[in-house]
Amino acid sequence: MMHQTVEASQRQGMRFQAWIASALGLRMEEWQLPRLSQLLDSRAAPGEVESYLESLERGEDAAELDMLCAELTLGESYFFRHGRQFELLRSEVLPSLIAKCVESGRGLRVLSMGCATGEEPYSLAILLADACRESGIGWQIEAQDLCARRLQQARAGRYGDWSLRATPGAMRRQWFTRQDGHYEILPELRERVRFSSRNLSQADPDHWREADFDLVFCRNVLGSLEPAALERSLNHLALAVRSGGYVFLGNTETLRSRAETFAPRGNVDSGYYERLPGSASLASLPRGANRAQATRLTPTRSPLWPRTGRDTVFELWRQERLGQALHLADSLMVRDRSDTELLLAQTMLLIRLQRLHEAQRLGVRLLALATTPAMGAAARHAKALGHEMRGELAEAEQGYRHAARLDPEFAMPHLRLALMARRQQDSATAQHEMRRAHELLTHEDERRLLIFGDGCDRRELLEHCRGEMLEELV
Repeated sequence: MMHQTVEASQRQGMRFQAWIASALGLRMEEWQLPRLSQLLDSRAAPGEVESYLESLERGEDAAELDMLCAELTLGESYFFRHGRQFELLRSEVLPSLIAKCVESGRGLRVLSMGCATGEEPYSLAILLADACRESGIGWQIEAQDLCARRLQQARAGRYGDWSLRATPGAMRRQWFTRQDGHYEILPELRERVRFSSRNLSQADPDHWREADFDLVFCRNVLGSLEPAALERSLNHLALAVRSGGYVFLGNTETLRSRAETFAPRGNVDSGYYERLPGSASLASLPRGANRAQATRLTPTRSPLWPRTGRDTVFELWRQERLGQALHLADSLMVRDRSDTELLLAQTMLLIRLQRLHEAQRLGVRLLALATTPAMGAAARHAKALGHEMRGELAEAEQGYRHAARLDPEFAMPHLRLALMARRQQDSATAQHEMRRAHELLTHEDERRLLIFGDGCDRRELLEHCRGEMLEELV
């Protein structure tokens, strides 16, 4: 009987996996089946898993579909995430696009795909407002995401300090108002961004039409798709971007196509592509196989999935696939519950995903197991970060200072102390801690940067420190 129960659970998990691929276009790997089984058990009434799956397959419950979208996709974001790409957009891409729009007498159209709670499209809106002011051209941003509940927050345009952790103070003051401990994006920007729920991989000829957008941000979306959905999504992107327009992807994502369709621009790690002006006109092609062939971009399967060790956890993390990294870390910890580095990874991934209660529980165990100054400092820093996110600032400051004492070469506590001091308008402390963070970041351990860097690499963190120091001096 037990054998039959296990088999039934596995079969249901695989059926759930197939539905996720079909309905949402998401790739769920075999090692994630235990997680899917847990999710099934939490959503279906006891003994009603088969009925629940049948309901999903019939598409009867839109609210349940949206809940699963939120559960299965990463919603964590913040303003000016991966700042290097925004700098490339400001300095290299927008001047070219604005000149083309002025010459043609049209407005600038931008698509933010996988926009989550809105930080990315509003970051784009801030750059566009500044860049387009002198030219006088109009501009509009379409922002789309699978999850309708995240879009509700995006439309409200209301964010906490954590979402603006990479946003300079001067920019906060210019484009946000402070209300009840939150930041609200100014109405003049909010009205320029239109939000809608949409799946990039689903066919929609009326929406995915040729030459509609000058600029597309589609970062960390393609890497989560199963192969057929990925190919459809890439074709839709090719249809949507104007000749001479640009596509920005996540740092580990690529567009593989015939040379006449897209070409990489910038450095090897810039992550953006130009739709070449000489590429074939899709509008002149008949619908069907010839049209699809002209834009087909060949997806490739990630080489990560045959490997399931600890290094894969951190490689997934580098690719910003935080949910997948956490699932793998969870499965590895079952084998060795004393692995402090994996336990630290679990704790910090939970914090990044804002699952603070679970992170706190693991953090207590991490503190008990930490036997070296470096791991003790990391554990104290993780605990302090949880305090800061809950608004417990005195406890957070104490934790960061404890971490800095335990490991004097650890840069991140000084950076957090500087940012906290800046928010409290303590300029002297902010300058002191920021200078110390800048000194230590040059030699900070790569893995520690990954774990505590909030998605920023060494260069971005150093630039942020320099910017903050210069701003305080102005």
